[in-house]
Amino acid sequence: MTSAGMILQQDFANAAARAKLALSTQRAVVRLLPPTRELIMGQVGSALERLNTIEIGDVLERVWLTSRTLIQAAHRSQNSGRPEAVHFNGYSVPVDYEQKLEVYVGTPRPVATVPFGLQLILELLNFDGVVERGRLVRLSCETFTVTAALTVARQVFAPHKVRLNLDLELPLPAGGFRLA
Repeated sequence: MTSAGMILQQDFANAAARAKLALSTQRAVVRLLPPTRELIMGQVGSALERLNTIEIGDVLERVWLTSRTLIQAAHRSQNSGRPEAVHFNGYSVPVDYEQKLEVYVGTPRPVATVPFGLQLILELLNFDGVVERGRLVRLSCETFTVTAALTVARQVFAPHKVRLNLDLELPLPAGGFRLA
């Protein structure tokens, strides 16, 4: 399975450098002793790691659970006992992740904050699926692309678009993926 980190390899390194720069210029951080500053800078990588490890297949599973068309097909298939074919000419959904690195130094409120963001846009062209007994049991598409972009301290890094294999990113379990 592909992770956001695989798509944005170099951007994560650049984002860490940008976050460290943003932190190092905040007045409260500048006043800290060097060992404390270094400790804080070391936390940048772990904050970004959470975004780095987001897997596209996991995101796609959550997207399926919010698709009105798929959910309706799941309910119809449960009620009728018959398979429901589903087709999308084009399906595009943005998914945003946001988090902050907050620095606390002996205070109940953060002395410095750096916001991080990750936007993924999942696009499927000519998607065909079959829903049986409330489960997505077959799926295919002509093209599956993911566009990914990082944001650090309101600086947007150039988005990267990759073409992926839907079968590899979201292998259906035996019995299908439960929708309803």
